[in-house]
Amino acid sequence: MTDVPQLRIANTANNGNTGTACPRNRSVLDYDTEAALLEALQGVHISPRVVVPSRNEEPASTVTIPPQPTTLQVTESASATHVTDWIMPDHPTSSDRTRQTPEHEAARLLVLRSYEILDSSRDDPAFDAITREVQERFQVPWACLSLIDLGRQCRKSMVGDGLSPRDTPRRDTFCGHTILDPSGLLVVPDATLDPLYRHKPAVQGSMALRFYAGCAVTTPEGYRLGALCLLDRQPRPQGLNADDQRDLRTFADRVVLELVARRNRLQSGRKRSASLAQDIKLPFGSIPTAPSSTTASETDSSGTGSDHGTSPPDSPPLRRDENKRSRVDLQALQHAIVPDTAPIMPAVSSSKTHGPPCAPKLCTDLMIPRPPPNVLLPDPQTSGVDPDTYLVQLVEALWGAKLVVKPALELENFFPVISEDQMAAYNMTVVNLARNNQVDQLRTYYQQHGRTVLDCFNRFGEGLLNMACRRGFVDMVQFLLEDVGLSVRVRDDYGRTPLHDACWNPTPQLAIGTWITQRDPVLFLIADKRSYTAFQYARQSDWAVWRQFLWDQRECLHGLTAPHVLAQFSA
Repeated sequence: MTDVPQLRIANTANNGNTGTACPRNRSVLDYDTEAALLEALQGVHISPRVVVPSRNEEPASTVTIPPQPTTLQVTESASATHVTDWIMPDHPTSSDRTRQTPEHEAARLLVLRSYEILDSSRDDPAFDAITREVQERFQVPWACLSLIDLGRQCRKSMVGDGLSPRDTPRRDTFCGHTILDPSGLLVVPDATLDPLYRHKPAVQGSMALRFYAGCAVTTPEGYRLGALCLLDRQPRPQGLNADDQRDLRTFADRVVLELVARRNRLQSGRKRSASLAQDIKLPFGSIPTAPSSTTASETDSSGTGSDHGTSPPDSPPLRRDENKRSRVDLQALQHAIVPDTAPIMPAVSSSKTHGPPCAPKLCTDLMIPRPPPNVLLPDPQTSGVDPDTYLVQLVEALWGAKLVVKPALELENFFPVISEDQMAAYNMTVVNLARNNQVDQLRTYYQQHGRTVLDCFNRFGEGLLNMACRRGFVDMVQFLLEDVGLSVRVRDDYGRTPLHDACWNPTPQLAIGTWITQRDPVLFLIADKRSYTAFQYARQSDWAVWRQFLWDQRECLHGLTAPHVLAQFSA
């Protein structure tokens, strides 16, 4: 890659117009090839330095060019606006930021395009749930997930009144600076006091923005696609403390998880559509591959959806070590889709006590038979169908098995019996570490004392896995399942399983649901003492999300047709 000097551009104070008038902001979607995109980015010859106004100077309205010749040359086919629309202004008093080059920017934009998220519907429950949690956690008027395109900022998800959904010129944004910050975290305590930000339209206009904090959304490929940010009309001189920064980074990690899962669903759906279209009669002529927005009929009059039983309090946000990437980043993302094959799930031992840990056979391990030809599969985008009904319809359509739900407390030799030793191991040290989502400390405790200290339960039959699933502690669940090897087939004295707890969380816990489905899909057929399945604790407004989840995980559902399962759960 050629080492191109950084172009430094003066700030602007013209409410979004940079240089000459531009009919619209450019997008990576405007270019069909990588060569065309790179040419669009390289429509300017870059000198090592361009003069920038000092703190005491008023920002220029156009690019400031030093007197030497050929410092900045614009090609005949590009306007000055288009040439500079992707280049963020430098801070007048600081140069501590990642250098922008056409080659790196082209690579970043191609990765952004590969996620197929630009210009998609803004009604996305998975992303909206995260931004709502961010708003509540940090008590700000607005929270937003922004994607930084070639010359524009696209708001994928936002909460708060009065925040415009329209695209914003990239150079007018705060998030455009966030993705260039070396730490990936940008905090502006009071924008009116900062010479780089005080002239931004969001600060000068009706929004009257004062406080901004954003964390870059960094993909497994290593590119920053945008930022998850907090916005407030009130300045916050203290900025964000260490806990706040960790929490915001972890929320951004969850955005990455959803982005990758979404892209994988799209790619996997297209692949299977090509292979199955020849022998399966598909609804409406195609296989649905992406979650649809929740229809009005699936949302109650309050806008929050029906909630069976009492909803638990909002779970505290995930936390992670400041200097370590979340363990969810790569391993969990690889499990975000169902692979091309899935197994018949093995029977769980009917031993009265927990035996030694064994490697679970996931739905990636064994081949499953293809569905019969000429089968009409239920469409997950059909509104009004609850997830339990859709599950039964899908399994019957795929493999001809008719299933029924069974109460957990009536099943014999199905759930292991909790021992006195396991209840004795349930001490406050372990509980506090799990309750506070201190994964690293719990891992150290596990390494020092062994598996038995974490395979513990209280007198009601609730274990650490139940707690982590209920609170949506994704890192904790992954550690308990993959490192410790805890079983998901456990229940409390009310008949609730870890899947019940995961569905009880106000936010659809798709990653946790995926891991449980891969290990033991039979838990979908378990009802608690109130005769509620796990999905009956999910909000009605999330039915569409869970139907799509079942469609995406349909290969793993073949475990429901195993002989030992049919012996107990067939209609």
